Amino acid sequence: MKKVLLVLLLLIPLNSFANELTVRYPRAESPTQEKLRQYYVDLLQMVLEKTEKSDGPFQLKKSATSMLRKDLIESLSKGLGLEVMWLMTNKEREDLLLPVRIPLLKGTMGYRALIIRDKDRKRFESIKNLADLRNLTAVQGDVWMDTRILEANGLPVTGVKGYESMFFLISKGKYDYFPRGINEIWKEVETHKGKGLSVEENIVLHYDSPMYFFVNGSNAALAERIERGLRLAIEDGSFDNHFYNHPLHRETFEKTNLRSRKIFRLDNPYLPEGTPLEDRTLWLDPWQIP
Repeated sequence: MKKVLLVLLLLIPLNSFANELTVRYPRAESPTQEKLRQYYVDLLQMVLEKTEKSDGPFQLKKSATSMLRKDLIESLSKGLGLEVMWLMTNKEREDLLLPVRIPLLKGTMGYRALIIRDKDRKRFESIKNLADLRNLTAVQGDVWMDTRILEANGLPVTGVKGYESMFFLISKGKYDYFPRGINEIWKEVETHKGKGLSVEENIVLHYDSPMYFFVNGSNAALAERIERGLRLAIEDGSFDNHFYNHPLHRETFEKTNLRSRKIFRLDNPYLPEGTPLEDRTLWLDPWQIP
C-alpha cells in the first residue's frame, strides 16, 4: 500500500510538469541589452497569461546561453533550446520560421532618425525632400535589410562591417548620416558622447518594417496562442497601455517629436506577402501618440 501511495505522489507533479508549456526566449548578451529586451519579455508574459485559462499554464525561461542573431535563428529553426524570439521580418526569415504577424512595436523601427555630426546641423536644415537627401550618402550595416531598402529608394548608401565602426566613420565625416530606429538612436548617441555626434532635428525616414514574434516552423500551436493573446491585448487596450507607457517608448516619442518633423516616406519592396499593411490600427500613427 505504501508503495502504491509513493508512486501516486510521484506521478502527480510529473503529470503537472508535463502539462506546463515551457517557452524559452533569447538570453541577452549584456545587462544593457537585457533592459532593452524586457519590453518583449513582459509583452510575451502578458499575452500568454491572457490565454492561460484556455490553453493551460506556462513558464517563461531564458535560453541557456547568449548567442549571435544568426545562431539564434538557426537554433529556433532547428528546435534547439529556443521556442520564441523577436525579429524584424523579411522573406528569408518567414521562409525559415513561423511569424506571428502582429507588429510588436507598431512599426516604430521603421521610423528612422539620422545620426549626424554636430557641425553638419545647418547643412541638414536645408534638406526639404528626398531629392535633396539623395545628394548625401548614408552608412549602414553591410548585411542589414535597411541598407537594401535605402538602395531600393535611390538613396546613396554604403554598407560596412562592424556596428561601432559606423559611429567612427560618421564622426570623421566619411559619410553624411547614419539612420537609426527612433527607439534606439537616443541611447546610442548618449553612449557615444565625445564623438561630436547628435540626432538630426528635422527629418525622419519612414518605411513599413514590422518586428514580430517568431516560433519554430512546426510549432503552429504556440504561434496561434501568441497571436490570440496579442489580439486579446489589443482589444482590451492592454497592448497599447504596455507599448505607450513603456519608459523607453515614452522617452522616444518625447524626444523625437514626430509631429514636428518632415517624414520622408520610403517603399519597402522586401516585405513578405501576408504583412498586415491594410490594418493600420496595428501600426503607429504619429498623430495618435498620447
